[in-house]
Amino acid sequence: MDITPETTLADDLEQYGPRVARITYVRVENDKALVHHALEKMSAASVVNVDCRSWDIPDLWVCKGSVFPTVGGMNPSLTIQAIAIRTAFRIGQLAAAGDL
Repeated sequence: MDITPETTLADDLEQYGPRVARITYVRVENDKALVHHALEKMSAASVVNVDCRSWDIPDLWVCKGSVFPTVGGMNPSLTIQAIAIRTAFRIGQLAAAGDL
């Protein structure tokens, strides 16, 4: 049986006077099983390294939202552009050093 979080009021006051809400919960066996399962799944190997370069195919670089470790909450266009620019810069650095 899952336990619903319990909300009470703390003795501390918020900025404008009301008491601060205190939320108390207990993790039940199902919660613990879900966390264990998630940790097992999240420990899988990555497809690309920190430079967005494929581990398996050296000439493959991935410069898009699929390299995000989680789903973006808002429009990720600027972040994807930043990843592409950073990756292009890194390719240039490695090419200049003769490491490609």
